[in-house]
Amino acid sequence: MKLEAILTCLFLGVTTLSSAVPAAAATQAPQGQDLLVGKPAWEVFNTPDTNGMLMILLGTAYKDVKLRLSTSGVMVRDGSWTVGSGNAPHAGGEDEAAIAIDMDHRQVMAAALFGGKQLRLYGGNDIALFPPKLQEWVKSRQAVAAGNSSNGSIPTSAIRGSDAGASTNAGQSETKSSSFCNPTNDASNAKNRAIAARKSLSGWILLRTLNPKPMCQSIAESAADNMNQTDAISNSYLDLENKGGRVGAGTWLVICNRYEFFARRVKQYCEVK
Repeated sequence: MKLEAILTCLFLGVTTLSSAVPAAAATQAPQGQDLLVGKPAWEVFNTPDTNGMLMILLGTAYKDVKLRLSTSGVMVRDGSWTVGSGNAPHAGGEDEAAIAIDMDHRQVMAAALFGGKQLRLYGGNDIALFPPKLQEWVKSRQAVAAGNSSNGSIPTSAIRGSDAGASTNAGQSETKSSSFCNPTNDASNAKNRAIAARKSLSGWILLRTLNPKPMCQSIAESAADNMNQTDAISNSYLDLENKGGRVGAGTWLVICNRYEFFARRVKQYCEVK
């Protein structure tokens, strides 16, 4: 076979192989944070992974925040975070919300404005720990709320988080000093605190047998259901760690706060004094 014929065969073989390589191999599919960048903020509620994180974080405020992101802009990168914001339909300046998600460390934070007067934060008690773009959003809405209040300032009682979510900033924590869930940046420490809070909740649920009152039984049953739901998400994070993934302190503190909230509820209605 002549040399030019051999070269032709080799050339045809290479082009055939290259054409057989799927386009996806040449351009890797977006993963992690990149799955959120450029999408409207309300999309986080349609993605099981992020939706589950938000359900745990927001607790009873889940529907309120979801409504306040129903009209939203696209999410943008902010360091390791992805941040987005929006408002309830036709309620810009009054009912708004913003979220920040760090998929690598499984952390989520949020803030919401209610009626232009109340600002509620979820996922931390120190605004300095929020990613920069979420900090900017919070500060601008603090100004809005202050301008709409009668004395030009926001009462600290108006800046709160959800009942079952993490405690908030503004110098007022909904978690008492004896809390299992005091702030920490140590993920291992935060996880141990969540485990301790879970044991506390489990213990109070078991003690409901000492108080036959219907209200105690109803509260304890509801707490048991919520404990099981939180266990499922907590276990998914433990599985992630066992596979080499990282779960941030903020995520464990959110779970800790949820366990502790229901433990206190059961104690309030079932403790025999």
